[in-house]
Amino acid sequence: MDNKPVPDKLSELYNTLLSRRASNEHKDWELTITALELLAVTHRPFSILELSWAVTLHTSRHVTTVDYLSKLVDHQKLLSLIQPFIACVEPSNLRRYQVQLIYQSMKELILRRWEPNATYSGSPASERDDGQRFGGPEALILDICIRYLLLTEIDDQYLFSEEQIAMSELPQESDLFNDEKEPAKYDTHCSWEAWEEDMIQFNPAELGLGEFFVYASCYWLKYYSLVTAEALPNLASIEKLCRANSIRIRNWTQQNRRPGCAMPPRFQFDSQLYDPLSITCLYGSVDMLHVMLRGSDFDNNHFLNMTAINAADQILQWGDMSRLSTLFLDPRLGHQLRNLDFFRLIIRRWRESSVSRPDWDDAFALIDLATDQMVQQQWGLELFDRDEEQPVICVFCGAQPGDSPEFLAAARALAHELHAANAKLVYGGGTKGLMGEVAKTLVSLSGPSAVHGFIPRALVAYYPDADVGKSQNDGKQPERIQAPGSSLAEGEYGRITVVDSMHERKQKMAEQVLAGGPGSGFVALPGGYGTLEEVAENQLGIHDRGIVLLNVNGFWDGLVAWIAKAAQRGFIGPANKDIMVECKEVGEVIGALKAYNPSGGRLNLSWGCK
Repeated sequence: MDNKPVPDKLSELYNTLLSRRASNEHKDWELTITALELLAVTHRPFSILELSWAVTLHTSRHVTTVDYLSKLVDHQKLLSLIQPFIACVEPSNLRRYQVQLIYQSMKELILRRWEPNATYSGSPASERDDGQRFGGPEALILDICIRYLLLTEIDDQYLFSEEQIAMSELPQESDLFNDEKEPAKYDTHCSWEAWEEDMIQFNPAELGLGEFFVYASCYWLKYYSLVTAEALPNLASIEKLCRANSIRIRNWTQQNRRPGCAMPPRFQFDSQLYDPLSITCLYGSVDMLHVMLRGSDFDNNHFLNMTAINAADQILQWGDMSRLSTLFLDPRLGHQLRNLDFFRLIIRRWRESSVSRPDWDDAFALIDLATDQMVQQQWGLELFDRDEEQPVICVFCGAQPGDSPEFLAAARALAHELHAANAKLVYGGGTKGLMGEVAKTLVSLSGPSAVHGFIPRALVAYYPDADVGKSQNDGKQPERIQAPGSSLAEGEYGRITVVDSMHERKQKMAEQVLAGGPGSGFVALPGGYGTLEEVAENQLGIHDRGIVLLNVNGFWDGLVAWIAKAAQRGFIGPANKDIMVECKEVGEVIGALKAYNPSGGRLNLSWGCK
């Protein structure tokens, strides 16, 4: 230990090695230094291709397309430059995550270089085009990630088509039709990589999005949270990167959900809910949030309508509650939060929260800031009155995605309509196809307490995803097979209750709807025999709630025609021919349920009849 070189001598040693590898050429030196800086702050090992693309982008400030960048990359040259400083690399596998610094002292030296007043001979400063030096290696890699995601192709083509998303909903096991195989067993020590090993994989580089797309999409938010006032990213770049409903935000959020490039996502991240403000409220640094509030034009198409209330809703579900006051007191956006609807939203999210969070006091403290307004507008008592009873809507649908992407799109759109109507969902408890899509989409919007599934015990083994509580870090939790009548914990697909039979499932779902507030009822998305059988029971008089056929792409045309013909030929009475209401647009469903008038010609049966 007495012979251990002091840091200055280590610096001289590393500079000597660098000089020999880079041949004192400025371009080679810049490539080498940039690569080492990125390796010092990476969240996982790079592949040699990832690192080469990132370094080349940083040293070629004029690049605007993935295609042009690909022509500049020389991974073999970079590997030769950094070889003495990295662990052994298998050159035959260029996409393997294996490139990392071999010496901790090298990492420490690189990080020391960014300390105030630190100077090291022979190492030119990494600078922006405007001449301002980055504040640290995290700001450097954030800049590279943002610039990469702003390349033209990232906003020109979808990472996934609707057909590919539909495919990801199908069971992933390679021996799906082996009846003798029991459901997969896994434990808390199973990593995501092991769990995803046999799943369908995708490669964004083969889709034209380049080699650095995965890392930039999955990790830029981590660096975004660290930037300080001295090295903030360009505000216009953040607005462009997170522009509401753009192909770009859809692409990087879809990849962010799939860091291992397996088709089934690890967690929810619905790009339709986000814009630059909500992303910055959840993931950006405090300094960046203040810059955006001062400098952004919130009326342009980069932002969602009512952007502040949307951002506040995301904070209430996932973010730092202390940031609510920043929005609440903002002179331009605060009016969106200083009203009865926002405080009702706080109360609703608090009731729905399944996790005890210590910072709810920060949210409720805003009431003190609005006391005068409550008195003037006389909505204080109304706030604390009992909420109007929520509508409960039961959705019947298939446990497959069907052969058209329109079916899954309709399921997601219906969930958005339920969220907007503050409605609760009751469904058949499955996690695949349209059934799983509508459930997990509403959970992502309204929280798990808004969704309740009922599944017969015999079907539990066919839906291993119905177990909840998956951890992104530790992998999947053990499968939970419950006794009839018990409930699984709330999670990605809401609360799941196991029942004895199909008949009991229908009974329980109907009971939930009957107990719901105005506008409760039943909606039929496309499905098979089970869906058809379920929608027909309205005629028995077992319930008097509305039932809507959501006729996606003409799926229910045959049933609608059959009803008309049966009524024409005398098999369905005139009073019963409108028991099922047809809606061709998702946006019509909630209104149709609210306006529904029960038929006078139904049988008056009950679930208790034998």
